[in-house]
Amino acid sequence: MLLAFFLCAAAPSKVNPSRGPSQARKDYSAVQSLVRKSLNSEIANENPGEIDLFFLGIALYGDQDVFMRETLYAHNLFEDRYHDLYGSGKKSFGLSLVNNIKTANRYLFATKENIAEILKLLGKKMGEEDILFIYFTSHGSRSHKLSMTLPRQFRNNLDSEEIRTMLDDADIPWRMLIVSACFSGGFIPGLESPKTLVATAADPNHSSFGCTDTRNFTYYGEALFKRQLNEGTGLLDSLYRMPPIIKVMEDEQGYKNSNPQMVIGDDFLEHWQKYQDDLRERLTYRKEERPKRPPKRGW
Repeated sequence: MLLAFFLCAAAPSKVNPSRGPSQARKDYSAVQSLVRKSLNSEIANENPGEIDLFFLGIALYGDQDVFMRETLYAHNLFEDRYHDLYGSGKKSFGLSLVNNIKTANRYLFATKENIAEILKLLGKKMGEEDILFIYFTSHGSRSHKLSMTLPRQFRNNLDSEEIRTMLDDADIPWRMLIVSACFSGGFIPGLESPKTLVATAADPNHSSFGCTDTRNFTYYGEALFKRQLNEGTGLLDSLYRMPPIIKVMEDEQGYKNSNPQMVIGDDFLEHWQKYQDDLRERLTYRKEERPKRPPKRGW
């Protein structure tokens, strides 16, 4: 029973009888409309002549808070690293979509329509050389679909073909796509391209772990954001170092290894190096401009 509780496989679609039919479906359309109206002004435009990294966190499963927690932790970490560096004032290079009623007045729900809309918004804000880092976190199924749910609101699934179509329609070529879910290695064939990095929490046939409300992170999110990025390790280096860290976490609990995967497109590595070089120049410039305030590290 304990093992089943920690598996990140897709949750059953049965309605929890404890909620009862008397709890009416609440209308969040007004508050979500206010959130939507503010987004265009909150997101920064590209810096011409420079390669920027944009972040989109997507917490798809609204029946548990762990997915919300790790998505917002990642979002805040991104903002902390990049806000001063990019010189965007009060504007941001990061967004999150969160299926959780606790954050309905701050973040749009992660529906298919909202994801497509936000990607198109980012596509207009980003330059053709900019990179979009998307972090998907949810339960995953053996048929390689992500659970997209919000209690008493909607229940759906999201697959790799839909994600790719949304990105293509938004005209965002440079992609760093992270999928934290069981069996998420099955997303790689549908998402990989020469200009894309795809990393997943598991291979196509195994579960990943840690998706319980007693935790702030899934195992994958903890290994990536808390144990590495929060300590100053670079983003790509962190992804390379993920498998052994997660293996130790799983071995300690006696779980079958999830076997995290990563596939990097032929053109992506060269472009990422250009981004890193550009980042170093900006760090040097910021240091010379404000010597009394050391610049924050980038990813």
